[in-house]
Amino acid sequence: MSFLTEREINVIGIQRTGQHAITSWLIGHYDHVCYKNNMSQAGCPARKEQGIQPPYWYFTPSLSDDWEVSEDQAIREDHTVILGTELTKLSFGLNPNLEAQRDKIAQSMGYEQFSRFRHYVLVIRNPYNHYASILNWSRNRQLSPVSHFKKMWKKMANECLYCTDEFPFSKIVIPYDTWFSSRDFREEVAKKLDLELNDRRLNTVMKIGVGKSWGSSFDGMKKNEKAQDMDVLKRWVKVRNDPRFSELLEDDEIARLSGCFGWERPECVEA
Repeated sequence: MSFLTEREINVIGIQRTGQHAITSWLIGHYDHVCYKNNMSQAGCPARKEQGIQPPYWYFTPSLSDDWEVSEDQAIREDHTVILGTELTKLSFGLNPNLEAQRDKIAQSMGYEQFSRFRHYVLVIRNPYNHYASILNWSRNRQLSPVSHFKKMWKKMANECLYCTDEFPFSKIVIPYDTWFSSRDFREEVAKKLDLELNDRRLNTVMKIGVGKSWGSSFDGMKKNEKAQDMDVLKRWVKVRNDPRFSELLEDDEIARLSGCFGWERPECVEA
């Protein structure tokens, strides 16, 4: 059996869950990486189900501007492939076109299979910090209605707790808050991917958007190379008096699932 790439890593998380930070960190473990950002997911209109279509972004440690788009638009055979999927209220699951696209890409380049090893890295975040991040994010409002967020977060929590099996291959669960604060946990994740821990991109803010125009953080690129200085573990404080956040606090199922990851429901007081 021949394979186009040795390893394929799918980084999957609900919007504003921190998956771009974790993707940036993963990229730092490789000399050459092919990355496809924000693939469409199951449930989107057919015209949007682009999946693993070009263009692709290529990262190397020597690139000062983080990434480049290949002129030939092809996945490179010697690169690990990282595929990012950002979930919204539209659906929970994978783009149904992905399998067919994997086969088509591999066969077009003379290989029988797309990847020898496939991993699903599922990113979940403390729901109170996560929802606060969504409320403070102006670019997309699909998850700002609390009912939408609660529905999606509960689905991700149950998947990460192995109560459901929407992602049937090798799953690596990353609680974002733990990843952000614990070097030992990051080392555990690296070992599961047969990597030696490398934090060289831990403080790098990934550039995303058309023309590399902005960073995936509240501060844009202002905190680039200082990402660990961002107050990501206390985001809820800024929205503690928002009635939508109060509704989230009242949800006992959210609190129960959150406790499974070691996260407590915050006690809010009027400012």
